[in-house]
Amino acid sequence: MIDISNKPYFHYNEDIKSLMEPIRKQSDAKFLGFTRIFPDQKRFLICDNKDCWVDYYKNDLYRYSTYEDRYKILSSAFYMWDHLFYAPPEIYDWFIKKYNIAHGLSVIQQHGDYCDAFVFATHASNNQINNFYLNHKNFFEDFMNKFYIKMAYPLSDLSSQTFQIPEDTQYISNPFLCLTARQQDCAQFLIEGLNTKEIARSLDLSPRTIETHIDILKDKFSSKTRAQLVYSLRKFL
Repeated sequence: MIDISNKPYFHYNEDIKSLMEPIRKQSDAKFLGFTRIFPDQKRFLICDNKDCWVDYYKNDLYRYSTYEDRYKILSSAFYMWDHLFYAPPEIYDWFIKKYNIAHGLSVIQQHGDYCDAFVFATHASNNQINNFYLNHKNFFEDFMNKFYIKMAYPLSDLSSQTFQIPEDTQYISNPFLCLTARQQDCAQFLIEGLNTKEIARSLDLSPRTIETHIDILKDKFSSKTRAQLVYSLRKFL
């Protein structure tokens, strides 16, 4: 169990509130937290709900997260929880039941020596928020740019206030989290039984390109044949 209740991660609410104002005016989205993760799995965070994050780590829910233990192979990108191939219910059901938090957006920022993860979310009944995420990506990009400027001193100071994820942590992994959007499309079509030419037509790509994606999928799922690959893919969907 990781106890972060005494860590100085919960004192920046007013600064975060001012940075979130443009987003709040347009939606019910709110800033849930920021985590900086280092290669040795040390990390610190900034958040506006202490109880939520203390519970998150005390209950070892980080083991199910979409970027834990895999951040070095995830590109900087926007990940909407509702649109992930793999949505770990251990996390999402817990967020909804205990804090009425749902429909999240995780934004991964790769910086070479570390990875930053911004998390935004809303209440469970806000079923339209994903349209806002898609159509107002610039709002979140602006928030993050200003966050790095406004929080420059706290970020530097907190780098000495990290906590450690145990080295023997067993993560609940899923290979789908490591796939590009195009690889995910190919995986879905393979499960549906489409052949290479049919997938190529559906994605408006060449058969050779599809074969390349399939070869990458075989490697990632440790499959020697297409039949083995499809069998492996079906276990995760």
